[in-house]
Amino acid sequence: MIPATLSPPIRVLLGVICLAACSSNEAGPPSTAADDAGNATPPEGAGPVAAGCEVTEAPVAVSLSTEDGLTLEADFYPSGVAKGPAAVLLHMIPPSNDKSNFPAVFIQALRDRGLSVLNVNRRGAGASDGEPRDAYEGPSGRLDAVAAHRFVTESGCLAPVGSVVFVAASNGTTTALDFSVEAAPDARPSALVFLSPGGYTENQHTVADNTEVLATIPVMLGYPDSERAWPNAVGEYKGQAWELHEYDDGRHGAGLFESNPDVIDDIVGFLDRTLSP
Repeated sequence: MIPATLSPPIRVLLGVICLAACSSNEAGPPSTAADDAGNATPPEGAGPVAAGCEVTEAPVAVSLSTEDGLTLEADFYPSGVAKGPAAVLLHMIPPSNDKSNFPAVFIQALRDRGLSVLNVNRRGAGASDGEPRDAYEGPSGRLDAVAAHRFVTESGCLAPVGSVVFVAASNGTTTALDFSVEAAPDARPSALVFLSPGGYTENQHTVADNTEVLATIPVMLGYPDSERAWPNAVGEYKGQAWELHEYDDGRHGAGLFESNPDVIDDIVGFLDRTLSP
C-alpha cells in the first residue's frame, strides 16, 4: 500500500514504480519470499521491502518536480530494502553532459554496496526542463538536488534523510555543495564524492565560509594530477573524514571512470569507511 501521508506527486510516482518493478536478479540484493497470505516478507536480517523498492534489472524512469516548477528526468535503481542508504548522481556541465556520464559498472558497484541509486539529468540536460546555466550559476541548481533528495527519502526505498550520498562530477559539485550548505543539519548528505571539483564548485558558497558545516560531512575529492591546485588549496579546511585522491594522467570529472577505473574501488572503499553498516 502506498502511504496516504505522501504528497500526490510522490504517490503517483510510487504507483508507476510499483507497476514497473520486477523480480530481483542475481546481482541484486536478496529477493523477498511470501507468507501464507501472499504478503511479501523480507529475507532474514533485512529491512522490509518498500513500495517502489523492488529490485529491477533495468532502471526505473522517474520524474522529479522541483520547487521552481521544473520536471527533471532520472533513472532509479532500487536497492530492494527499505530505509537503507541512497546515492544521488549529479553529472558534469549541461547540456553537453547528462546522466550517461556515470557508467553502468559504477552504478552496479554502488548497488552491490547496498545503496539505491538515483541518476539525475540536471536542469537543461537531456529531456529535463530548464536553462543549463541555471544548474550551476545562481540559486536554482540547488533545487535539483532538493528534488532528488526528496525522491529518495519520501519514495523509492525511503532512505533516511541523513543517509543520502551525493556523487558529483565537475560542476555537479556546485549543486552538491549548495545543497549541503543550505540543508537542515539532519538532512545534510551522509557523504560527498567530488570528482574534479574546482573554482566553479564555489560559485555560490565557498568552502572557507562553511567549514563548520563541511567538517561534519565525510568528503572524498577525486581529481587528475593536472587539477590538484583547488583540492590542495581547500585541503587546509578539510574535516577529519576528508580524503584526497589524485590520479596520474586522469581525465576530467566523470572521465576518471575511463582513464582511471580504480576510482570506483576508491569510492566504494571511502563509503565503506564512512557509512554505517
